[in-house]
Amino acid sequence: MGNMRMLVTGANGFLGRAVMAQALARGHEVVGLTRDDTPVETGAGQIVLDLSRDTAADAEALARAVAGCDVVIHTAAALSGDAGTRMRDTKLATRNLLAACGAAHAGTRAGGATQPGQAPAMSGPQSGPPSDPLANHPTFPGSSPASPTLPRLVLISSISVYDADALPEGAMIDEDAPLERQPRSRDGYARSKLTQERMVRDYPGEVWILRPGTIYGPGRMWNAHVGPVLGPVLLCLGNKGQIPLVARDACADAVVRAAETGGGGVVNLVDSALPDRRAFLRACGPGAPPVVIPLSWRIFDLAATLGALIPRLSHRLPGLLRPRPLRARMRPAQYTNSRAQTLLGWRPGRFEDGFAQEKAREKTQEARR
Repeated sequence: MGNMRMLVTGANGFLGRAVMAQALARGHEVVGLTRDDTPVETGAGQIVLDLSRDTAADAEALARAVAGCDVVIHTAAALSGDAGTRMRDTKLATRNLLAACGAAHAGTRAGGATQPGQAPAMSGPQSGPPSDPLANHPTFPGSSPASPTLPRLVLISSISVYDADALPEGAMIDEDAPLERQPRSRDGYARSKLTQERMVRDYPGEVWILRPGTIYGPGRMWNAHVGPVLGPVLLCLGNKGQIPLVARDACADAVVRAAETGGGGVVNLVDSALPDRRAFLRACGPGAPPVVIPLSWRIFDLAATLGALIPRLSHRLPGLLRPRPLRARMRPAQYTNSRAQTLLGWRPGRFEDGFAQEKAREKTQEARR
């Protein structure tokens, strides 16, 4: 495996920066795609371009950015915001990126591709998205399956795409588990990831779909699988099952390994020896809420089920008071990383070790401020 040219979207994001650092450390030529001019990792190229803008000039610039790349790693996504924000930053951005891959490939086959990495920094007002920006998937002119000039695509999806109601309580969730059958009943993040996966399955080149658990690292050591926090009080919703977590650096290592590996596939990314909620709180130490009240998650499930009987109310409730989002987070389950180890040669550490390392990094960073 020689050095590769990699384009990383969301290059200044929580995961994107770690992916850039790992790829550079492994000797690859890396270009980061960012929405603003905040500098990327030292040693990488940078292209400032908003993936969600939908004009002819933006499409041309994005195709130039993709041209000549061996791999496109798509980490950019909206973690929060309303439906319009998620549409723009996750779904529309993915559609535009896929279209650019097809356009760059067609230009290469025709001998008319511009030099990679020369797309100008974009500025100016954002054009409004079409009324139904996902009505048509992108086309890939002149392409054929596994064409050598199509860049390999690595999509960062999420372990939240699985259907918690389709398996018995305590079941093992692996890559063959059923995907969510009722996306409209889930939170916006899970819906957007399900849509992304559906879109990239039409891509005629090699595709890796990576489904990480909740990624933790400096500044993001907590997670939504433990229970709601009300001031100093944590309502800890049960203790059965594992919390699907993965250390940021370990996740970034898996992403780069996928970028280097041919064939494509779907893999879950979680730490080894995952914790239950009690073990997670022990690992947090003083960083956990000082008052912990243990409750059965079924109390919330009953309330959510009753709330679902009132249609005008149910869609306004937070995720923990809606049945399917609640069960996706709290229903006991087990998780495995064996396929990622087999296909990618990935060797994730134990949660206990990874969490301690990330906590130490967080303290070091805080001391430098």
